[in-house]
Amino acid sequence: MKWKSTIIVKGKRRQVTILAFKILNDFVCEILKFILFKFAHSALNATDPRNIWKQFIAEAMSNDEIFENFFIC
Repeated sequence: MKWKSTIIVKGKRRQVTILAFKILNDFVCEILKFILFKFAHSALNATDPRNIWKQFIAEAMSNDEIFENFFIC
């Protein structure tokens, strides 16, 4: 999937592909998948659901960029 941004050059709109943003987005999505996988793995091994949720929130809050880019995935 290509990310495009519209810029105006001399009064005309042009589509510009942003590859660096796509690479960064893929990296953030991989981090997000890793945290969700880790959460699911700990959920299978734990007994108290409240402790699982607290652990997931603590892990997610330690990575601020995931919240900033969550809806990009």
